Amino acid sequence: MTTKLEPTKFSPSEMNEFYTCPKQWELHKKGVVGLPVDRDHADLGKCTHRAIAEYFKIIGDRPSTENIKNIFTTCFEQEMEKYSLNHLRKRSEQIRDNFISYEIERRRTWSEYRPTLVEEKLEDDSYVAIVDFYSKSHKTLIDWKTGNKRDLTNEDLRQGKIGEILLKKHNHPVEKIFFVALYPNRSFEVPKIGDGFVENERQKMIESIKIKHFPKRGAERNLCPWCDVVLDCQLERECLWLL
Repeated sequence: MTTKLEPTKFSPSEMNEFYTCPKQWELHKKGVVGLPVDRDHADLGKCTHRAIAEYFKIIGDRPSTENIKNIFTTCFEQEMEKYSLNHLRKRSEQIRDNFISYEIERRRTWSEYRPTLVEEKLEDDSYVAIVDFYSKSHKTLIDWKTGNKRDLTNEDLRQGKIGEILLKKHNHPVEKIFFVALYPNRSFEVPKIGDGFVENERQKMIESIKIKHFPKRGAERNLCPWCDVVLDCQLERECLWLL
């Protein structure tokens, strides 16, 4: 049975995986390998996003500083209890405290505090994405990051642009896009780029799949002594260089 490689709809994660390394993407789609994942940090990210979503279900539109602190701390701790992440306690507390600080400042400066959409799946004929936070009154999209993010990347530009395209398709105007890195406590505003940027990349991806052209990026970047594919060294034992 031939594996269908072309996605029905393109998500930011799908496109970012492809443009990181087309060969890695192909092997993953065919089920030859999984993606290298730091499970604990992935769980911390999941926990944080769920806590934020729960927080916005509860919080009022003009909360006090104490409301923000107490309600988010409760939501966050309830989510943390579901995971064995005690060894990441210091990191998780920094993420928690930085979110609280960000929200206290946002409540002070925004005329309408509560978002229009939180953790909302949006799609059209071409794209699908999860919107972390969107405020229609402020025409602003926010994506929360829990990793050690230090600058904007092409991955962020794709994700932000796809989110913007989908929001506009659903009659939600977007003027500003922010990636908020909760661990280093930094906020990055995405520069304005045209819709053609991500659409051109989608079409290039479709063409590569059609002609079965999946270049190996690892050899170019000298990332791994064993494998031409950009894969974590934990997968060395799989002998991927023989495939």
